[in-house]
Amino acid sequence: MGWPREYFFDRVANGVRRSIEAAARSFEEIGAIVEEVSLPHAFDGDEPSTTMALAEATHVHRAAGWFPQHEADYGEDVRTRLKMGDEICAAAYLAAVEVRKRVRADFETVLEKVDAIIAPTVPITAPRLGEAKIEIGGAEETVRSALIRLNRPGNFTGLPAISIPCGWTRGGLPIGLQLLGRAWQEERLLGIARLFEEAHPQLRRRPKL
Repeated sequence: MGWPREYFFDRVANGVRRSIEAAARSFEEIGAIVEEVSLPHAFDGDEPSTTMALAEATHVHRAAGWFPQHEADYGEDVRTRLKMGDEICAAAYLAAVEVRKRVRADFETVLEKVDAIIAPTVPITAPRLGEAKIEIGGAEETVRSALIRLNRPGNFTGLPAISIPCGWTRGGLPIGLQLLGRAWQEERLLGIARLFEEAHPQLRRRPKL
């Protein structure tokens, strides 16, 4: 199991970090070896992944005949982002594709040595409804950015990832453990997730609604 030196733990709430560290120790207790790994280009993908996502989303909605024909039916946030996708030029998209190759190569090199990479699913615990901003380690960030930030590498590279509960906050909210695996080896990744779940049946409980 790989513990990433870069990106995934740079801005993470203390409670989330402690829970992921405990999950890594649990993997060791059931026989895994956890070692530090390096993903030096992981940060390079932040802006290019947004460039690609905006352009591709706009293309899909246009091809389906939904946008701009039914523009008024969209929420303001989605409508704004689809319009942003219209402004992305081919050169910017192709440059983002080149960055993706570099970032994916980092992950593939690491995943030749480990079976999966351990990371938080999100860097914060569940936010309150309507909460727009949150502070992590003294720095302010939008809730939207925080909720998608650590999922970006898996989406950008196209590598499989899974999220499973690995702990609870004092308020009873679940904390997610993310595992990223090798291309076309979803079965192995699911098996690793199942090993963790079987070792922690108490994590299957559901919050009272």
